[in-house]
Amino acid sequence: MRTPALNRLPVEILRARVANEIRGAILRGDLAPGSRVKQENLAAQLGVSREPVRQALLLLEREGLVHAQPNRSALVAALDRQVISDLYEFREAVDTAVVAMLARAPRFDMTPYQELIAGGRAAVRRQESAPTTAGAPTGASA
Repeated sequence: MRTPALNRLPVEILRARVANEIRGAILRGDLAPGSRVKQENLAAQLGVSREPVRQALLLLEREGLVHAQPNRSALVAALDRQVISDLYEFREAVDTAVVAMLARAPRFDMTPYQELIAGGRAAVRRQESAPTTAGAPTGASA
């Protein structure tokens, strides 16, 4: 017999992935502050139904990254350093909880995640050894 929490795991992972994609687009500037985003458009771009997009936008609203609007749209919030700092503290707590939950799951395969981490570390090493442009500190990101 499966527990309710395990039955919801795929939905939670999908919502988290959609939220990560939208969050990344906002933090990279692909979705500019003040721009209107529609659930239907995001769902089509991400190849998912509207429901995980709706849930992701609710999560991002709680994080302060979007402001919900009636009729299935949202506005991208203006960002400041404190919001970004708070967001990364929040993500650290959430990601830690998700990883702990996945680690307890039966037959959990860490291989794809270990490969992802190894790739990230290699990218950091490449960036550290790459020449920097004038005035730009090494490892700076937007």
